Amino acid sequence: MEKVYILTEKGSTQEYCPVEISTDSNVLLEGLEYGDISEDTFQLWEYPSGKIFSVGTDRKVAESLYYSTSKTKNGVNWLPTLSLLYEDEAKVRDAKRELDKAPSKIPIMSRLFRKWPGKQG
Repeated sequence: MEKVYILTEKGSTQEYCPVEISTDSNVLLEGLEYGDISEDTFQLWEYPSGKIFSVGTDRKVAESLYYSTSKTKNGVNWLPTLSLLYEDEAKVRDAKRELDKAPSKIPIMSRLFRKWPGKQG
């Protein structure tokens, strides 16, 4: 079975909610900003293994690059890194099902229609 990656974002209740899905983890990570990663805003989940990774960076950057993505026209500022936190096949399977049912799999549309824990929608 092909691996599928799910980008999750920390919501107001501090729980991670699925926002995007892809068969290429680099596609999900390339647009993230250094500041969000340094504040532990995102996790990457792997289906069907159930692996849950924290997303980090390979280096610290200057304050002026806090809102930078990893690669810019000036070259590589930093690179995303993954560290395995734990495995939870059921949680990752449920997240994949939720994204599969989303009105659109276009990333911006997925973000518009996500459901945050504890909020009615």
